[in-house]
Amino acid sequence: AEKMRTIFFDAVAARIQTSGEVASMMSGGLDSGSVANVAAKLLALESKKLHTYSHIPHYDLSNLNFPKNRSGDERPFIEASLVQHENIIPHFIDSPDMGILEGVRKYHKISLTPTHAALNTFWAADIYQHIQEKGCSILLGGGMGNGTISFQGDISALKLYELSPLQAGKRFLRPIYQKIRALNKPPVKWQEY
Repeated sequence: AEKMRTIFFDAVAARIQTSGEVASMMSGGLDSGSVANVAAKLLALESKKLHTYSHIPHYDLSNLNFPKNRSGDERPFIEASLVQHENIIPHFIDSPDMGILEGVRKYHKISLTPTHAALNTFWAADIYQHIQEKGCSILLGGGMGNGTISFQGDISALKLYELSPLQAGKRFLRPIYQKIRALNKPPVKWQEY
């Protein structure tokens, strides 16, 4: 645990070396929250501020029935983290003027690649636009954190890089294929299309 902490702090420290403003995307989860908290702690040592950008829902979600462990609005978790650091300047973005398709187009223009969960790109594109307008020179985030900080799944999935493509396919795709076959649905014939 101590080695992980050292590596994590060193990784964040290496990415905030700038004379400009530092920004971090921050949800209410462990991934971006861990990065932002460490960045704030390190920047405070130099009397610097950290701008955090968080997307919050534009619409009222109180009538939606989320499962107990889910939330449509992560603001309470974000605010709980903010009180720990006086040098964080929070920015809550609700993207009222950014349409989903417009966001997908803007995000694709930035990333130049197809994106997982494209439906979420509208708020990411909006946050990037706000960060650019603020003039921040560094942007931190918690992308791919599900495979590291907050991972709760099959531990063997973390060793995916050690597997050959064939081994990875057998381990992760075979169970899905078997579940589909278990449905006993006859294959659709080409003529039926």
